[in-house]
Amino acid sequence: MPLQTDTPADLIAKYPPAPVPILNGKPNPAYVAWAQALAALHIAKSLQIIDARWLNTTRG
Repeated sequence: MPLQTDTPADLIAKYPPAPVPILNGKPNPAYVAWAQALAALHIAKSLQIIDARWLNTTRG
């Protein structure tokens, strides 16, 4: 199976922009969850638990 390359639209659909960090003067729960997921992904990639082919993306 050939490696698929994502179009910009695919990447936008997979990785939505960050939610607003502060909502009504408090941390936005959606932003907290987004940041935690991003951090977990970064740590996993750093430890090479997940490699770029599995993620099917060229994001570094």
